[in-house]
Amino acid sequence: LNIAGSLVAIKENKPFMKNGIIEKILKESKDNKKILGIRKYGEGDDFWCGYIYDFNEQLVIIQHFTKFGKPDGLIIEKIENIESIETDDDYAKSYQYLVENHNRIEKQRDIKIKICASEDWQLDTFKQLDLFKALVTIEINSDFFISGFINEFDNGFLNIKTIGKLGEDEGDCFYKIADITSIQFDRMEERKRQLLSEWRKSSK
Repeated sequence: LNIAGSLVAIKENKPFMKNGIIEKILKESKDNKKILGIRKYGEGDDFWCGYIYDFNEQLVIIQHFTKFGKPDGLIIEKIENIESIETDDDYAKSYQYLVENHNRIEKQRDIKIKICASEDWQLDTFKQLDLFKALVTIEINSDFFISGFINEFDNGFLNIKTIGKLGEDEGDCFYKIADITSIQFDRMEERKRQLLSEWRKSSK
């Protein structure tokens, strides 16, 4: 069993609680509703995000949360099926904040925008959105998406400060306005990234 930050490998088929470390981590999560990332064997990069509702030597009950920090039911799993537990890493800390503040992204903002009839619809849209200072997602050539804050734009190019899924600053990117095939804003994903981005800035 691997524990991010304190890596522990357990290969023998024996009760996990005798190890002591596992019990301590599960109990801390249960007592303080501390968010953990829990990965099962054979699940690849997929993992559950939540805190421990209860546990014994064989089973663990996880209070699961969605990627937007909303409660998403309970999961009962055998402890021996857990490959790794991630705690106190960037992901867990970000989702701890998101879980505690998920209500702040539930309501859609009142952003009024006029549909554009010209060939320069992207430019006309950015001029309107620039008033709201909201995080946006753009699609490039119907191929991939970039999320972030608009730094500046002109008739030919857009400069966007890209923001990752956990609100992390991923630097500035420049794209041709003509290559933008879709613009999205104020969806739950954009609201989540903006909330986490503001939290990171205030935490510095």
